[in-house]
Amino acid sequence: MSRDVQDAARSLGQPFVAFNTGTDNDIDSAFANLARQKVKAFLNCGSPFQNSRRERFAMQAARYAVPGIYTNRDFATAGGLTAADWAEIVDTDELPRTAAATTRRMRRMNV
Repeated sequence: MSRDVQDAARSLGQPFVAFNTGTDNDIDSAFANLARQKVKAFLNCGSPFQNSRRERFAMQAARYAVPGIYTNRDFATAGGLTAADWAEIVDTDELPRTAAATTRRMRRMNV
């Protein structure tokens, strides 16, 4: 999926930066790097580990003031800004378009 997201970012004229987050330290480092690189928003593609650390994602996103698009509503419930429930999108070709549309809305809101 990262290739599709990368293409969607490019179509919006936005940079694409990827981070692997398999540990708590990885999450903390990723957010510090997002802030250092002045990334305006992020897309969390989700994994069982990331789902188990959704509060940490929300806390770091708030700490660094970086809004995120998350894989399910549980992230928004934990304090994340927005969520797209990918499970409700049956056609996986729609995932990058949904992420791009949400990013455009966030940019219009000046988030």
